[in-house]
Amino acid sequence: MLYNVLEMLGNVVTLKTVKGDEIIAKLIGFDEETDTLTLEYPKIVVVAGDTVALAPFALTARADLIITEGKQFLAVMESLKSTVSDYNALIEEQKKLESLQDTDVEEEFNIDELDETFNLDEYEEIVEEGESEKG
Repeated sequence: MLYNVLEMLGNVVTLKTVKGDEIIAKLIGFDEETDTLTLEYPKIVVVAGDTVALAPFALTARADLIITEGKQFLAVMESLKSTVSDYNALIEEQKKLESLQDTDVEEEFNIDELDETFNLDEYEEIVEEGESEKG
């Protein structure tokens, strides 16, 4: 059980896993009964040469909110102020990009517009005309 975790709810924290990985995220929930943590926008801390960078938590899924077992972590710590500032700037940019992508997807797949541009009856007529010309 993580004893001081309740004090850090709502803050950006650094988590050290039992495997040695370091994660930074906003801690938004802790369930004492199930010993689970709810993390918002988790990022994995990586070292690339002499630079420390933040990598996506998941490469093939949107991971803006995850629930994970507390027993996977050795420690949950307050992140340094400079790290929190950098993290928050990164997350704001990510949210802007996601918002644009969500808007693009909604606009791209607007069913009402698709109904106007694709008429099944017209398509069937075109197919029938093409078949009669072949035959």
